[in-house]
Amino acid sequence: MNPVEGYLVVRQEPGVGFSFPPDVPNLNPRYMGVSRIPCWPSKVAEENAALELYVFNYRDDDTNLIPTLARAEELLNHLRHSPIKYEIIRCQELSPGAQLAATPWPFLGVDVVSLGDYWSIVGCFPEASDMQSYLRMLNANGLFDSPDVAFGYVHEYVDRKLERWDDRYDVLGIWRVQA
Repeated sequence: MNPVEGYLVVRQEPGVGFSFPPDVPNLNPRYMGVSRIPCWPSKVAEENAALELYVFNYRDDDTNLIPTLARAEELLNHLRHSPIKYEIIRCQELSPGAQLAATPWPFLGVDVVSLGDYWSIVGCFPEASDMQSYLRMLNANGLFDSPDVAFGYVHEYVDRKLERWDDRYDVLGIWRVQA
């Protein structure tokens, strides 16, 4: 199986693409990973046609990522009339012990994501007190700097059977391609 890699068009501002319920604290407000994907249908009318293109035409059915930068740039162009600002990120699956490949883009960090619905266990950081040591390891972008730390985090998360522990998670390097 080939490694998961591709592009996403996500909101520029930090945070996940949904509101937390009032009784759930957002422990990672600096989060700049995959879960910034816009929800479809959108509450912003100017986005719906573009997001329909994303859902039905642009994304790869196996990875849920946009396979080429050109397609991601097209989607970003379709979203130009939205009052919300978007950017393109590159996502690449990492292996334990992986060295990060050199790219022309700034490295944001390492995310741990269920790509089926773009849910990140880094963006939606658990409240469990025994996981707080990992919260202190997040960088300025609310992501991990190291694949090895991210793999340790996901293993501990699954071992402790935290929320959605039985989902399939990918450890992804995230680069900002275009804002």
